[in-house]
Amino acid sequence: MVEKCAKILDVGRSSRFTKEQFRSSQAITLDITKFSDYPDIVDDLCNPQHLGAFEFDGIICISVLEHVYDPFAALETLRNAMKPGGIFIGYTPFLFRYHGPKSLAFKDYYRFSRDGLCYLFRDFSEVHLYTVRGRFATAMNLFRWWKRGFEMHWPKLAFGLDRLLSRGGEKLQVSGYYIRAVK
Repeated sequence: MVEKCAKILDVGRSSRFTKEQFRSSQAITLDITKFSDYPDIVDDLCNPQHLGAFEFDGIICISVLEHVYDPFAALETLRNAMKPGGIFIGYTPFLFRYHGPKSLAFKDYYRFSRDGLCYLFRDFSEVHLYTVRGRFATAMNLFRWWKRGFEMHWPKLAFGLDRLLSRGGEKLQVSGYYIRAVK
């Protein structure tokens, strides 16, 4: 999917762990703060100044929308910066612990249910949501030791337990959602 996009906006450097998959000038990064090696654009998603000059084939926005003070305005900014048929790939937490830093360099404002995401993305032509964790692993994930210890070291056992103990196809009590939307 990424290889089909000529120009990608990487919001908050979401793809920092997989950036080698992009061609050299394919991805432009956006953040609210200037760091040593990124971003290319410094802007507030809720009050855009520079994005109007761009049209992107794709936008990657992983674990960012919960940290903006107005996710509706932020998503409108991103949608307006997309070409028709452009693809949005993102992630937002739902049942997840507070994760803003003690320094308050950024804040942790929102959690998004399935219904909230459907409403937030209502102006896109297609929206697909993919759940992360079932009911059991979601509850356990509220404890840091579960994700950093058990889930990391024994993922097959952790996700097997989750499938076993989250029977019944419950898709509403999850840790979060991956989002694929088309403008």
